[in-house]
Amino acid sequence: MIRNLVAEAIGDTNANPMLANTLHHLLIPKRLEDALEHLGPITLLLDEDTAWIPFELLHSNRAPNRAPHAVRHGMLRQFRTHMFDEAPTMASGRNALVIGDPPSDYPPLPGAAEEALRVRAMLLQHGFEVAGNEPGSTPADILNLLFDRPWRILHVAAHGVYRDGESGIVIGPGQVLTGVQIRAMREVPEFVFLNCCHLGKMGVRGEEMRREMPMFAGNVARQFIRAGVKAVVVAGWEVRDDAALVFADVMYEGLLEGVPLGQCVRGAAAVVYSGFAETSSAQAYQCYGEAAMGVQR
Repeated sequence: MIRNLVAEAIGDTNANPMLANTLHHLLIPKRLEDALEHLGPITLLLDEDTAWIPFELLHSNRAPNRAPHAVRHGMLRQFRTHMFDEAPTMASGRNALVIGDPPSDYPPLPGAAEEALRVRAMLLQHGFEVAGNEPGSTPADILNLLFDRPWRILHVAAHGVYRDGESGIVIGPGQVLTGVQIRAMREVPEFVFLNCCHLGKMGVRGEEMRREMPMFAGNVARQFIRAGVKAVVVAGWEVRDDAALVFADVMYEGLLEGVPLGQCVRGAAAVVYSGFAETSSAQAYQCYGEAAMGVQR
């Protein structure tokens, strides 16, 4: 039942207050109801069986004039156990890789391409050396970039899929970046941003995949965290293009000035919520890692 409700709630970019309220009542125990209203930022300790639940979306209709807790106070996700495949080597320096709308079997994502351009420009302004894919880049081109050098920041705006129990990032027709390639990186990024859930652009194929897509964000975040990445921000479902640009702008503006990640994500969500309250875009972003993590200037 919960999985069906979640699939319906994140089926498009529009806010669905009634479903958010229903999920709140089903998932938040009564004994925590009052305490939740008085808490500040929340850190959720999750495992593979619970990471798929969109806790950021939950909102009781008993407080209709308040923003969801994740927007007002912030919500951070951590996995109960940190199981690294090997002792990770963290990338240093000021290199960033930004991938936007690589060619695929799915419809083009002009909003993702624009997001990538905006993020590249911001990183360049803050002294990063930035590389990225070009129009017509092949999967081999993107993999060559991924393994070319240590990347301290990895930003991807593209199609995401969840198949056979594993999430993947589409990097070409029939080609998906999965945990196999992620774990092969010799130096892992400090920070990864993934905006990869554009189901609304997939038409009939999107309808077929929608029930499984709640699993995408938690699964792909776990792959990067398991590889040793310090923090991952990942969109759990489709975000409206204009809202996505605002979120990325506000979040990176703070992060690149040394503001802790938890504050950056909360601030970006608040700005998006104030401008796009009719959508669920602000609550779509899930943040995994340490709230105090920052990118030093």
